[in-house]
Amino acid sequence: MKVVIANSIGGFYLETKILERLIELEIPLYNDYDEIPDGDDVIYIVCNHLHDMNNEWDEDKYFHNFRDHRSHPLLIQVIEELGSDYVKIVDIPDDIKWYISESEEGYETIHEEHRTWY
Repeated sequence: MKVVIANSIGGFYLETKILERLIELEIPLYNDYDEIPDGDDVIYIVCNHLHDMNNEWDEDKYFHNFRDHRSHPLLIQVIEELGSDYVKIVDIPDDIKWYISESEEGYETIHEEHRTWY
């Protein structure tokens, strides 16, 4: 199983290029004033309507709920296609229960009862 973890200071962060590619692949996009669907299995990206003084998009134009969906096939596909400076893909055995642990700096590791991958 492939899982995405933070590989940089600051924690889990997806670049705009990744989010825009996920939108192209039909991950639902909502405006920040839309009613966002509820549920643990619902995956989405939201476009903020925050503008700077020049009426251009803010640097943080999107937010998303991929923090809870680290092994989503489209997320894995897009990161393999485009690469990332902030996250990486870790391959772990399919038959284990795992959790993600975050350091004070924001780097993440995947843990199982007696093994760790990073």
